[in-house]
Amino acid sequence: MKSFVLALILLTYLPSVGFAQTFEQVRSVDYRDWNTALLRNRNGGRLFCAAETTNRDGTIFRLNFYRDGDAFLEVFNPSWRLRSGAARFSLLADDYRLDLRGQSWSNSVTHDFVDERNTLLLIGVIMEANRLRVLNANGAPMGDFSLSGSSAALQALGDCNQGRF
Repeated sequence: MKSFVLALILLTYLPSVGFAQTFEQVRSVDYRDWNTALLRNRNGGRLFCAAETTNRDGTIFRLNFYRDGDAFLEVFNPSWRLRSGAARFSLLADDYRLDLRGQSWSNSVTHDFVDERNTLLLIGVIMEANRLRVLNANGAPMGDFSLSGSSAALQALGDCNQGRF
């Protein structure tokens, strides 16, 4: 719960399209180190579901799914000072590596989900893994994340996105 409160505050200050919005939490449930929430974009009224975890240094790993099909992954840290533009980064879930292309913002990297099959594969890998690490394009760690509670949180994310949360 506390990570979503922080995330909601921080989301209002992010400089990207769709991020510089204000959000209202409709419902939130904690699953050990993860949290799943239903949120409403106050500017457009769009509902979206998010599942996230925060590591020890305050870096947030978040999956966002709008009910109209728009979905993206975000790795965010308010202390980062990144150059905005195209980005490459990787997710390492146990021994499974997924190289992603996306966007870098001042304090986050994002990846838009455009292929449902790959999105479901990524979620399935995270649900089954014991450890999640995000690496930058040079292979340096951007964050290590607990997956304790991820399976339940990601199942709830799917339920939320289907209107059953």
